[in-house]
Amino acid sequence: MRAPRVLILTHADAGDAVREAIHDGLDMAGAEAVRIDDLQATGAVLATQITDAIQGADVVVADVTQESPNLFYELGYAHALRKPTVLLLDTENARDLPSNLAGYQMVFYDRGDPGSLSKRIYRHVRSQTERIKTAF
Repeated sequence: MRAPRVLILTHADAGDAVREAIHDGLDMAGAEAVRIDDLQATGAVLATQITDAIQGADVVVADVTQESPNLFYELGYAHALRKPTVLLLDTENARDLPSNLAGYQMVFYDRGDPGSLSKRIYRHVRSQTERIKTAF
C-alpha cells in the first residue's frame, strides 16, 4: 500500500519554520509530501501540473493565514473535488479569516511553536487518511 499523498499549499511568506513543521508532521504520519513550489513548469503547463497535483492528492494541507488568490483558487478546486483538507491559520491572524472559510475546521498554530504545529498536522492528516482507508 502506498503512502498517502498530501499536497501542501502555503503562501510565499509562510516561513521556513512553518514549512518544516508541516513536513515533520507529514513525515510522522507516513505521508508523501508534495508542494506546488516544487513543480518546474511555467504558464499553461504549470496550471495543468497544479490541477493534476490536486487531483492526485489524498489530502490537501493549506495555510490560509495570508490571503493569496492562487492559494484560494487551488483550495477551491480541492474543495470542488471534495478532497479532504486540513486548513492552517496562524493565531495572530485569526481575526482576518475570510468569511467563506469560517465554516471549515481550522488548525490554529503559533509560529513560535513549530513542534506543536507538527503534532497537530500529524493528528489531522492521520485522521483524514484513516477516513479515506475506511471509505474503500
